[in-house]
Amino acid sequence: MGLSIQALHVGTITNVSRARMTYDRGYAETAAAELLMFLITGGERPVIVDPGSATVDEVRDRHGLTITRRPDQEPLAVLAAAGIDPADVRTVINTHLHWDHCSNNDLFPNARVLVQQTELRYAIDPLEPNLASYERRPGPLPPWIGSLGRMQTVAGDQEVLPGISVVHLPGHTPGSQGSW
Repeated sequence: MGLSIQALHVGTITNVSRARMTYDRGYAETAAAELLMFLITGGERPVIVDPGSATVDEVRDRHGLTITRRPDQEPLAVLAAAGIDPADVRTVINTHLHWDHCSNNDLFPNARVLVQQTELRYAIDPLEPNLASYERRPGPLPPWIGSLGRMQTVAGDQEVLPGISVVHLPGHTPGSQGSW
């Protein structure tokens, strides 16, 4: 099977604290973080891994962060340029349920959304320092809630489609997973 993985650039967070990326070092510094959605093709249907963050305005209002996103970097524009109709996607893999990785699950209305069981459990009731990352605070509901009815949990490492496996990688979050 000739699977191919493509990183699709869907914007850049320009003022993220370096400490969020370097395990609590560099609090006084900011850095840019590229926002990527991954597209796996070559199977029966396209697969999306981490569909990305909310709109520029939502990210600013909810997190105080600035995203630069040209019109051609809007998620639907990026998918169209790659020849992907979101309705054709049947599988979305969330590596974890932080807002910047799962806010666009709803762009794929026909897709099951795969997440580690431990990640979903933690996202429902995270510890206080993690409330903002999971958007579990007063106000809008967390972005993954909209796809909850299509969510399928996995436990540990397993093949989820021919040639595509998920691997439980706790560390960044209790239920982080990678795909290969």
